[in-house]
Amino acid sequence: MLNHLFSRDVCELLIGDSETLGDQTKSSATEWFRNWSEAIQHQKDQSSLLHPSLVTVLRDYLLTHDWTSSLSVIQILGNDPTHSATTLWKVGMEIMYHDPESNKGIIEHYVRKLKRKSELDFKEVMLEFVMYLLHMDEVDEARQALLDMPKVRGARKLDQKNHSHYQALVLQAYQGLLYYSRWKLERLQPSSTTTQMEGLDDCFGNLYYSETLQDTAERACSCFNQLYDHLGVWDIFITKHVQILEHHYRLDEAKTILEKYRDKNQENPNSHKYLYSFCVKHRLVNREETTQILKVLAECIPSDQLVMDLCDMLIEDRSLPDLLFYIFGMKDYQCWQTNIRSWIILSVALQLAMTSGNQDLIQSHWKPRESWWAKYHFNYTGTVKEVSQVQGEITPEESSTKELWLHRACCAAILCGTETNFVHTIRTTLEKEQQEVLDKVICKIKNTSGVT
Repeated sequence: MLNHLFSRDVCELLIGDSETLGDQTKSSATEWFRNWSEAIQHQKDQSSLLHPSLVTVLRDYLLTHDWTSSLSVIQILGNDPTHSATTLWKVGMEIMYHDPESNKGIIEHYVRKLKRKSELDFKEVMLEFVMYLLHMDEVDEARQALLDMPKVRGARKLDQKNHSHYQALVLQAYQGLLYYSRWKLERLQPSSTTTQMEGLDDCFGNLYYSETLQDTAERACSCFNQLYDHLGVWDIFITKHVQILEHHYRLDEAKTILEKYRDKNQENPNSHKYLYSFCVKHRLVNREETTQILKVLAECIPSDQLVMDLCDMLIEDRSLPDLLFYIFGMKDYQCWQTNIRSWIILSVALQLAMTSGNQDLIQSHWKPRESWWAKYHFNYTGTVKEVSQVQGEITPEESSTKELWLHRACCAAILCGTETNFVHTIRTTLEKEQQEVLDKVICKIKNTSGVT
């Protein structure tokens, strides 16, 4: 009963501030809901208040930003003893977030009520409130809200040990994020710190600024350090951690935590990308180590753009087995179907394999794909439509398009044969110099045994 009264109190709080919502976009919800909502207000039996279609209508109102109508749905939910407290919380906050500055007072009042509601985890409520404060650039207020969290009385305590453990990690991580925000503001606006030292010499003021910046950095790093022993997507936090360490020239420490994060989260592609980008930027690994990092990434995501960097290195090393494996795997994905760089790599890889007598290696990758790659990549009908648009005076974009089709034709000639309609159609659309390049490839194919 207390929860029911509390819910009605929360709804009245929202409805009471509805004048701040103003006129909003009209929803496309059906008329039946309006009639149904009016009729149900007079029902004594509240057990039937939740209608299966109500959630659909509420979603429709929210998507069309019809905040006033959304409030009417929340009011009905608040009258239902079986309502979802999470719905009241999430939808209520979404309604008020449409104008966060005007609704600041009511948001704070709303949060004070919600964080004492027994059906909700007050830490989750407070964490969302902290995100709101950060959005409003109120970093100090957000940090204080996190610090005050353990002092809240009457708040719900979770019994689930694992959930509570990870929740504590998340809260600590966001505490670190707040320290990072403070550190960044101090770094970008040193004058705001040194103004406190007016009347003292510049040397002492700079020392005070440096020590303050270092102290804030250490607080942030201390919060972040606890994350990397646990599974989880901590991307937003580790990037800030690394940024702090870079600024203070602690590159080896930054590399260590990136390696730790990668090893703990092998299935997270960003864990590999962050390590690769950082090591390349600061030249902390040799060529062999760089290649190995990219190979692990390619195994995780065969279609990632960095696979082309790996292939370029493999071309230089003349490592044909690995080269063909990774570039064929990448070209299986549609997102690279019209990417000129990937076609150049495949064309070079096939020609290297052909001229070095590794036709069997080509066939080992081609045979499993032969039944669908020809129609997928070397489609005659689609080709005619595309190349027919590239006629007359050539623009840089059209020149790039013809370069793309040149390398696709080279690949098609090696894989499907030199007499295919696809190859002949492409050749007729190419510039004279490009035709000569394709003819040389065709000549090599004809003079090499074991090539299709």
